[in-house]
Amino acid sequence: MNRATCSVLLLLFFIFLIYPTYTPAATLDITQINFTSVPQTIDIDAVSARLTTQTQNAEGTSEQLDTSGMILELSSSSATGVFYNANASSCTTLLTEPFRLTMSNGSANKNFCYKDSTAGTHTLTITAEGKSWTAAVQNIIINPPPDTTAPTITLTGANPQTIEVHGSYSELGATVTDNVDTSLSATIDISTLNMDVPGNYSVKYNATDTAGNQATEVIRTVQIVDTTKPVITLTGSSTINLTVGDTYTEQGATASDNYNTGLTVTIGGDSVDTTATGTYTVTYDAVDSSGNTADQITRIVIYGPVPASSAAGSVVSGGAILPPPPPPQNSAPIVALPTISENSTNPNPAEANLAQTTQEQTILTPHVALADENVSSAKNQPAISKKEKPAIPLQTNIENQILPEALAAETISALPNDTSSNTVSIVVGTISAGILLAVWKLKFMN
Repeated sequence: MNRATCSVLLLLFFIFLIYPTYTPAATLDITQINFTSVPQTIDIDAVSARLTTQTQNAEGTSEQLDTSGMILELSSSSATGVFYNANASSCTTLLTEPFRLTMSNGSANKNFCYKDSTAGTHTLTITAEGKSWTAAVQNIIINPPPDTTAPTITLTGANPQTIEVHGSYSELGATVTDNVDTSLSATIDISTLNMDVPGNYSVKYNATDTAGNQATEVIRTVQIVDTTKPVITLTGSSTINLTVGDTYTEQGATASDNYNTGLTVTIGGDSVDTTATGTYTVTYDAVDSSGNTADQITRIVIYGPVPASSAAGSVVSGGAILPPPPPPQNSAPIVALPTISENSTNPNPAEANLAQTTQEQTILTPHVALADENVSSAKNQPAISKKEKPAIPLQTNIENQILPEALAAETISALPNDTSSNTVSIVVGTISAGILLAVWKLKFMN
């Protein structure tokens, strides 16, 4: 060994002897680890681009390691995140937990990649094992998977929806559900709906989510219907009274409807025979274009007999014709009596020539009177003597005499014993539909 070599070895010996704990200055200056790559946003389950951390001094300047084997510990706030080792150009090996990377001597940067199956914003933290350096912290955003699911529309209320023609439309609505969006609403198209014409109409419902996915169109059928029956109104009276031989003139009827106009009324029922007495029912019907049938209306046509011809001795009063009554059986003959003139209020009973018999004398005199006739003031009324207190026989063959309806419901009335009123009435027979058998009116004179 020459002198020069010995001098170098001696120098090195003295250096290590004097500075046994010497540490390179670069390692002593590192105080922190920082990300030098920008924050990233990636899709779910996609591997990020390279992420880079760097060892730095307090001023944020890069400081290289002068020792080998520095361990970096990698962690994520997401339990589903994983890390990859990476070189200068790409991601390489998937790391297993715990996620650790080794920095080599003389380097200041370390590359890695990240992947996560959970959408959201996650925090990545990088620390140096055994060092109190400030850790590197950076967020990474994981996008949710692409939304390719269309919303679903559900109708509220009845389908089909039924409304009476000319009614008001009330929207029943619909709900929209989506896998991502929570406040979607449907657009509703009622442009084809016509409330004034019966038929089936389509109301359309559509919806689109924020990803542009369009729901399948849903249609509600709206049925505009006419279920209201027409109403028939008779022209003229519902009951017509005629005499045999009179002409029956059909007065007809009208039909009104909530939808149709100009409906035809169909006339049916009995055929009216003007030559015979009887009661005939004429019917009226109508149907609208929706098939609604009106309640049937009827008219009653009554044909009565022709009144008896006026004969000698008959009395006509108040529209009725009554022949004289037949002679009563087992009674005194009818005596012709004087009449009361306007100025003769107390005729002489002797002038009556009343028959004097041992049996009770019956004196008859016919007279037709209305219910409100005042006999005491009537002219030319027969008079009989009160002193014999004659009885009035009820036998008569008078039938089917037409009298005013004002006399309806009269019943047989007998002669009262008290004749102080000087006026008595007898009705023989009963009245039915305006037909009276006979009416008698008597006045006693003092």
